[in-house]
Amino acid sequence: FMGVEKIESSKLMIVATATSFFGTIFVGYVSQIIGRRKAMGVFAASAVILAIPVIYGLYHATFFYERAIYVMIVVFVATTGFGAIPAFLSERFPTEIRNSASGFVYNGGLFFGALAPIVALNLLSDANDLIPFLLGFNIILGSVILLIGTRVNPETKNVDIEK
Repeated sequence: FMGVEKIESSKLMIVATATSFFGTIFVGYVSQIIGRRKAMGVFAASAVILAIPVIYGLYHATFFYERAIYVMIVVFVATTGFGAIPAFLSERFPTEIRNSASGFVYNGGLFFGALAPIVALNLLSDANDLIPFLLGFNIILGSVILLIGTRVNPETKNVDIEK
């Protein structure tokens, strides 16, 4: 879609993966301090605000380092908010069913998350000028779902999980 060579695409994927890895660890650490809901909510709200402008900048970037900066920003705000989810899920369920329930919910999320590229590619197939907006909308949709989850579930930080 963006006319990026294969080698540059590979390098950008490395940048994205490294950013997501370290960002997820960072958000997991931050969630220990400010709480799971706040950590997830802050990053999801940031993704809602920044998704379209950053994707638009990425789409129109011409140099590798410029693209890499945009990739780091969009990946940091869009994916690292999920770093607190494993702890959040494991603290949401009683001890007797904790592993089964967490695994079911987490893998259900992975299944539906795996559908996002299919939806995005279908949206993008005939919409050349709208590509940045549709990709941004895809990120916004996922972030809004995460925000809803943070609002309807109680905070789990410092909750006695032996119950």
